[in-house]
Amino acid sequence: MYEMFFVPFASRITGKDSGITPLQRIGIGLFSVTFSMVAAALVEKKRRDVAVEANKLLSIFWISPQFLIFGISEMFTAVGLIEFFYKQSIGGMQSFLTAMTLLLLLIWVLSQLSFGFFAE
Repeated sequence: MYEMFFVPFASRITGKDSGITPLQRIGIGLFSVTFSMVAAALVEKKRRDVAVEANKLLSIFWISPQFLIFGISEMFTAVGLIEFFYKQSIGGMQSFLTAMTLLLLLIWVLSQLSFGFFAE
């Protein structure tokens, strides 16, 4: 989807074959996660208003927009990081830096298991 729609559109604007640079891609991902948090805040306000006024529950599908936006921003950030480490690093460091990115992601996920939902 990214290669079919975004890259041709961005390459027409920027004149580059890849559309945007890896750092721009990372920046778009980090900036767009803000909209995910805004969507989460709006849904939480709606949920709270419905719970207080009518004592009802909202459908789980109300959180779909925030997860969609978060997924898109994660796509831009993660792919941008891997592309940056692969294209912009010294010859022998490409696979090492890519592996370090994935290792740090693994460490973060494992740390969430001990504090989050699975801790109980």
